[in-house]
Amino acid sequence: MEIVALVISAFSALIALASALFSYHASKKANTTADEQKMISQGQIELQIHQMISQTKKDLLEIALKVQDGSGDILRQAFETARELNLNAYDEACSKYLDRKVDKERFKKNYIVEIRQLVEDPNNQKKFDSVTSKYKCILKVYEEWNNLEK
Repeated sequence: MEIVALVISAFSALIALASALFSYHASKKANTTADEQKMISQGQIELQIHQMISQTKKDLLEIALKVQDGSGDILRQAFETARELNLNAYDEACSKYLDRKVDKERFKKNYIVEIRQLVEDPNNQKKFDSVTSKYKCILKVYEEWNNLEK
């Protein structure tokens, strides 16, 4: 009887060990899957940001060309609306950056020049007044990237 009990105990120990190893490997795989899911999610957000900004740039350019060819209040209003939509797209993108929903290094590499140009453009001076601007996320990102004192 003691041999049977010993065999059963040894078999139970092996099953427990195998179960522990299986759980360990399963948890490692789950963590990898979570990381992969995060990367996929970031990629999707980054793609949406790119598409949104590209579309608003295209719309802005089309209207700018029409304004250049002709004059009229309606065209100027359409241009200002397109410009606002473009700035809103950048502000939304910067919001995602600040919320860490995108890869921060890749975002900076892709948008540092564009955001600097937007903020420093004399035509946008009123839009980026530090007190009255509604584009706070753009200004925060600009400040983070360009403030040498930080």
